[in-house]
Amino acid sequence: MNIVPELIQMIETHSVEQLDIRFTDLLGTWRHITLSARDTLAAAGDVLVPIDASYVASGQSTEHPTTLLRPVALQRGLDPFCQYATVGAIGELVEPSTRTTHSHDPRGIAGKAEAALRSAGFADQALFACELQFFVFDKAVYEQGMHNSRHEVDSREGVWRRGRDEPDNLGLQIRHGDGYGQSLPFDSMHNLRAEMVQAIEHIGVEIVCHYRAPASAAQMGIRIRALPLVAAADAVMLAKYAIRNVAARHGKVACFMAKPILGDPGSALLIEVQLQSAGRSLFSGRDRLSDSGDRVVGGWRAHAGALVALGCPTTNSYRRLGFDEGAPNDNLFGFSNHASMISLNAAGEHGAHAVLRHADASCNPYLALAAIAMAGVDGVRKKIGAGELRDMVSGGGTATGTESLPRSLTDSLAALWSDREFLNIDNVFSADAIATLMSWKLEMEVRQLEMRPHPYEFCLYFNS
Repeated sequence: MNIVPELIQMIETHSVEQLDIRFTDLLGTWRHITLSARDTLAAAGDVLVPIDASYVASGQSTEHPTTLLRPVALQRGLDPFCQYATVGAIGELVEPSTRTTHSHDPRGIAGKAEAALRSAGFADQALFACELQFFVFDKAVYEQGMHNSRHEVDSREGVWRRGRDEPDNLGLQIRHGDGYGQSLPFDSMHNLRAEMVQAIEHIGVEIVCHYRAPASAAQMGIRIRALPLVAAADAVMLAKYAIRNVAARHGKVACFMAKPILGDPGSALLIEVQLQSAGRSLFSGRDRLSDSGDRVVGGWRAHAGALVALGCPTTNSYRRLGFDEGAPNDNLFGFSNHASMISLNAAGEHGAHAVLRHADASCNPYLALAAIAMAGVDGVRKKIGAGELRDMVSGGGTATGTESLPRSLTDSLAALWSDREFLNIDNVFSADAIATLMSWKLEMEVRQLEMRPHPYEFCLYFNS
């Protein structure tokens, strides 16, 4: 889709001075490059910006690092965080020779997955509703040296601040794990969160609700309205952008790590999947799913390890997964079952949906949603049954006779590598993109962490 005519109209209508193009690398980092609106007006037919991709985790060869960046979707209205009149656009990386989307571009991968889901034919409507959970801290310091390692985060709502003799300490801190739904004045960040929602909607993403999440230290949740696959991933990136900027405006920092605090619930990215055929949900019916719904769930369960690798892509993700009471332990599915990776909601023929509970907001949403779509497609193509539906109480370890989810990034990456074929249906994920992502994760994250002394090791072994 050529957005240049719409872009030019917006520049002229709003006296725009700059065009800011944002794009996502394989790790899920949102990057940007800013152009003069004057030069954009002079562009004939298409806007293609040369960038040096060797500096980003896109997997471009350093021998031929130049690729092109093309704006493909406009952010609504002027960007509220830029000092000068700026319009924001989401971009995709483009091959210079063919002018087609680069095989390592996450948004392009998500677009192929959306097309594969559509062409599979088992659902005439597929929507994804993402729910972001995150912390907002008043302070964050961390460092790693040859001889030292430390981190510290702080929040006015943190239960650890109860005993501090400070003029503004009114004893309103929330108990461990008791934050969900707390009202004002205990929910001291309500107005900040409402400002975040207003900013998110200003740039074109509709929000269903926001709430105080369970952890004691300013943990929040924001639910985005259901959208098609690529638009849903765009919405997550736009929401994170707005959340971070509103927090910074108030001298605070938003943190999307899965588990930044010990002893309190971590943060998830809940992914609700709505699939309908002829107006009826594929997930309706308590006793029996539709044939296609059963096979979609079967595909998710068959490829659970790979889904976890892309939905829980950091070593920190596994401090939450399998440990928190509200996080899934097992490769199960059930109705409103928080211990299961897949939770079904039988809200009638039209409203029934599935929620995948494994992911966290540190993931690349384009890759996480694309993998979910491709696992469902593979389940339908191969007629993989979902197996036994399990309704058990959340928390408390692994259910008897069931397969637990991966407990480390190393384990989930191994599962991804051994079970990567389904991702290449219709050439959605290239083998090289998966290999590049895995190489980075293993070399730059897993092994770098493994080689460093951990502060808790000093607590355990210093005097041994």
